[in-house]
Amino acid sequence: METHSKETKPASGTVAHFCRDWRVQISAWLLICLSLAGGWMLIRLRDPARASRPFRIGFQQSPPYQYVAANGTPAGPAVEIVAEAARRRHIPFEWILSPEGPEPNLKSGKVDLWPLLADLPERHKFLYISHPWLTNSFWLATLETSDISTPKDTVGRSVLHLNVSATNRLAQAYFPGARLVPQPTNIAAMEGLCSGKADAAMIGGSNADAAGLRDLPVCRGAHLKFYPLPNGIVNYGIGASFQRPDASRAADAIREEIGTMSRDGTVSAVYFRWFKDPSNDTSVIYYLTEAQQRNLYLLVGLCALTLLLVLFGWQTFRLRDARSAADRLNSNLKEASAELAAANLELKEASLTDPLTRLHNRRFFQVMIEAEVTQSLRQYSEPSQDNFEMRVNFPNRDIVFYIVDIDHFKNVNDIYGHPRGDVLLIEAAQRINAAMRKSDTLIRWGGEEFLVVSFPTERGKAETLAQRIMSSFSERSFNLGDSIHIHKTCSVGWAPFPWFVREPTALDYDEVLKLADRALYMAKESGRNCAVGLIPASVEAEYNPAPAEATNGRLSESDRVAVQSIHTAGPAVEVSN
Repeated sequence: METHSKETKPASGTVAHFCRDWRVQISAWLLICLSLAGGWMLIRLRDPARASRPFRIGFQQSPPYQYVAANGTPAGPAVEIVAEAARRRHIPFEWILSPEGPEPNLKSGKVDLWPLLADLPERHKFLYISHPWLTNSFWLATLETSDISTPKDTVGRSVLHLNVSATNRLAQAYFPGARLVPQPTNIAAMEGLCSGKADAAMIGGSNADAAGLRDLPVCRGAHLKFYPLPNGIVNYGIGASFQRPDASRAADAIREEIGTMSRDGTVSAVYFRWFKDPSNDTSVIYYLTEAQQRNLYLLVGLCALTLLLVLFGWQTFRLRDARSAADRLNSNLKEASAELAAANLELKEASLTDPLTRLHNRRFFQVMIEAEVTQSLRQYSEPSQDNFEMRVNFPNRDIVFYIVDIDHFKNVNDIYGHPRGDVLLIEAAQRINAAMRKSDTLIRWGGEEFLVVSFPTERGKAETLAQRIMSSFSERSFNLGDSIHIHKTCSVGWAPFPWFVREPTALDYDEVLKLADRALYMAKESGRNCAVGLIPASVEAEYNPAPAEATNGRLSESDRVAVQSIHTAGPAVEVSN
């Protein structure tokens, strides 16, 4: 049955699309600006100088670096250095007397920071310790007349040591069999050794400790010997409590500022006030750090130079080897060229092929269609332009586009899964291919749609191929594997090119493809399992007028042509959705 209808499509909303693009761009830039501002604000908020409440720094009687004054206020070189570094960084702080020592107060959160904390491995489980700003070495000191030479000789002997948490722990580790006797200061431990009150002493060897040991009356005539304790060099950083998240950042900032103070002489001035000697371990640490960095740079430079030399030697060897291989390569040039051509052809074929169905894809269509369109138009121009009957009746000059859609394909994916849907697509491609002529071309158009380009052919016979395609679907069920068989139908929309035989170039093939797509839509609207073909309602190049205000002036040529539709019902079949 044939019906005549004239259809128009509304214009695409180009202006609205343009506005949407601007809104998207503006939104993207606003999002980027907000992200940058948020990042800057986050960095500012994480600055310890902007803390909402002061950091509580604990202190105790721990000479020679910390003292508790008679009025309970903190004193000592470590106190002055840390306080000055915090002031320079504008970090708010207050001192908290903590005679129990650093570990219990930092673990409980009673204090947030500790100015000088030995970096012992076991402490990292419950405290944060910054990079060191001071170091100390520990020695076993005995009289020359003593038979004690190593820590092993102190078993059952008395050993004096400074009574703070770090040295207590070190003494227990170094002298497990000795009688440990805590002392209030390093000086007291040395005086006890020199006076014979103990067999040995564990002595700190920092510059601050040495200042107090320079002129001990009781040790003036004593002859001493010293043994460096294994792994006896201990670094001291700034401790921070895990109970306050920003305490570690404050510790790192203060430690960094102490490095600056070491370089500008502030630390040396503090040491001179307390020990009459500007030498200090802090300067040594930072100078050592700079030396290590320089050594690292030198090492990197040396490695880079070595690598360049190796590359130069390797390149020289390769050049010599390349020269000897040039003759061999020349003899194999033809073979290599042939292999390269084959590889390029294979790569080109892969780029033009759908990986699932192994059919040609849209890219192949763009490559091949121009040649067939040119050939068709040339054949239309061969007869005399004045003899219209010859132009109309000249056989096999048309190209017919068929768009084939598998009906209710989504249900297959939903019920049986996408792998079964892929099996259906492969078999559908095989059936369509079997229904075509050898001169026709089958293309995977997208999703469950296929495009058949039939050329050369005649538009008057176009309905026949549509019938064969629909019959290929309905003739038997599709085998999806695992004993799953379903019946499927398809819908077909087709349109011929050239559209107007009197004026073959009036409508290009893109517009005809749109008409074939419109025909497929009509087939679906008609209940599926049918074919709809669109042909011109007249041999003349006629167009439907459309008011500009209704279409915004954006109608394509195919939207305005008068069409005649040809409906072809598909075979009756019990369909499995």
